[in-house]
Amino acid sequence: MLCPICGHDGSRVIKTREDERGEAINRVRECRACGHVWRTREAPLTPLPARGQSPSARAGA
Repeated sequence: MLCPICGHDGSRVIKTREDERGEAINRVRECRACGHVWRTREAPLTPLPARGQSPSARAGA
C-alpha cells in the first residue's frame, strides 16, 4: 500500500481489528520509509456468503 505522505510502496501493519459488526477490517499501518502512521478500513466490495453457505445457495440457485 502506498504511503499517503511520501508515496513509498512498503508499509507494515501495526494493528488489525474487525469492526463491531464484522463487516470490515480496520488496520493501522506504518510506512517503512518515512515512519508515517495511518489507518485503513478494508471492506469487501460485494457481500460475502454466510459461513458454511455456498454462493449458489445464497443466490437461490
